[in-house]
Amino acid sequence: MFGKVIFGLFGWLVFGLPCVAQSLLHAGTTLEVDLGTTVSVPDDLTLSIAPTAVLVNDGRIAFAPLAVLDEPPGWPVRGLGSEDVHPLLNAAALDLEPAGLGFVLTTSIAPGQLDIERGHTAFTDTSGRISTLRWYRTQTSTNTNLDATIRFTYDPTELNGVPEGIPGTVRAQRCR
Repeated sequence: MFGKVIFGLFGWLVFGLPCVAQSLLHAGTTLEVDLGTTVSVPDDLTLSIAPTAVLVNDGRIAFAPLAVLDEPPGWPVRGLGSEDVHPLLNAAALDLEPAGLGFVLTTSIAPGQLDIERGHTAFTDTSGRISTLRWYRTQTSTNTNLDATIRFTYDPTELNGVPEGIPGTVRAQRCR
C-alpha cells in the first residue's frame, strides 16, 4: 500500500488526516517507514533520533533543502530504504552536509541543483560478518570544472565489529 507522511511543526498528515507527531523520536520508541511510504520532512525542521530510539526506514524519507536528520552516535537510521535531499546551491560549498545524510561536499564553484540520495542495506563479508552497506546517488546541474571533494561519514555501529582499516570498495560511476 502506498502512503505519504508529511512531518510538520505542529503535527503530520497521513492521507490528509490530522494526527499527532513529533520532530523528536523519543528514547525507547520506534518509527517504521514501510515500503512504498514517503515521509516528508519540511524546511527548518530537524528530525532528531534520541539515543535508544529506532528509525527503521524501508521506504523513503524526503528532506526539504533546509531540513536536517540528527542521528546520535550508535543510533543511525536502519532499514532498506533511502533518504534524499535536493538543495539549490548558488555558491561554492565548503564542508556542506545537506540534510545531515553523511555526504560532505566541498566545491570550487556553485554546483547548482544538487540531488543526493542515500540508501543502506545489510552486507555480509566472506567471513560471515554483517555490517551496513551504505550507498549514495548524486547529481549536480553544474558538471564542468566543479572540482568537488566528497567525504562520507558513518556511525561506527554500522561496521558491526568489522575493523575500519579493512579495505572496502568505493566505486564512482558517471551515468547520463
